[in-house]
Amino acid sequence: MMQKMKRDRYETQVFRFIRLLAVWRLLDRYWNGRATAREREALEGWDPQRQGGWTLLPERRLSRMNREVYGRVADALGFGQEERLQWERQSARWIAARVAGVAAAAAVVAFFAGGALFLYRGMTAEAPHFVTDVERSWTTDVKQRMRVTLPDGTRVMLNGGTTLAYAKADFGRTAREVRLDGEAFFEVATDSTRPFVVEGGELRVTVRGTSFNVKAYGALEENVVTVATGKVDVAGKGMGTAHLAAGMGVAYDRVGCKAQTGRADASLARAWMEGRLVFVNAGREELRLRLGQHYGVAVRFEGDVLAGARLNGAFRPGDGLVCVLDNICALYGLRYTMNDREVIIKY
Repeated sequence: MMQKMKRDRYETQVFRFIRLLAVWRLLDRYWNGRATAREREALEGWDPQRQGGWTLLPERRLSRMNREVYGRVADALGFGQEERLQWERQSARWIAARVAGVAAAAAVVAFFAGGALFLYRGMTAEAPHFVTDVERSWTTDVKQRMRVTLPDGTRVMLNGGTTLAYAKADFGRTAREVRLDGEAFFEVATDSTRPFVVEGGELRVTVRGTSFNVKAYGALEENVVTVATGKVDVAGKGMGTAHLAAGMGVAYDRVGCKAQTGRADASLARAWMEGRLVFVNAGREELRLRLGQHYGVAVRFEGDVLAGARLNGAFRPGDGLVCVLDNICALYGLRYTMNDREVIIKY
């Protein structure tokens, strides 16, 4: 009986230490600017009203941190949620079952001294959406825009509903390669020895120092690259490599694997950065996407409404949803209804 009580006591201590180690490591990365996008999202975006587990940290440590942030971290790590901490119990029981008394405490110390990184990775394995050691990424929600500066000094503006990512182990060695799902405007830091590569949709864009816009949403049938300054090389299946200078662009049909290259207005391509709503040869899926980005509404088309249509037009930042819908529907002889946050466009 006594032995079981001792095991339970040490199990509780190990259980607590494991959680604290993970919290401390995460906060240290956050304070020193080394947190990944997913770590920052968990630290900064969690519900501040749910703050379980505060008393597990000593007061001197609490004085270093914002209590609201710690509350979010504690919740994100699953304090009080049995299913999220199952791996911790298994680890603690494994240790407690093999040692007892003073030997247990010594084993715990040795365990943390030699195996802290292993434990930390164990935590992240249970919650892959929370922390990753192999990739850095940024994701915007549908109505959000975000500025990002990459380690090489390249500046990127992300449009709504976009994810930008790169492999931390590889970026900057022989090349600077990122993956894009969505839309972004790049201002690439000049480096003659290491090309900058964007994998976006079906296209691969290679540059050494220039600025350009890439539209590569998975929901759209077309990927578009528009060059503002400098030169870029764009490659894709069935199109070879297109060499683009400033004021040029390429529109790639993902279904037919065909590309169209020619003059392009970079100011229109990056109008979204100024809050303007602009359509350039846009189909109805892009209309759905843009209205969701600007006004936070879901769009539904009845039947074949606007199927095959190509929209061209520009709206000012202050133009409301009704203004946009009135103009589009008047142009195509359509009508629309709005129900809560859904727009239905019909004949």
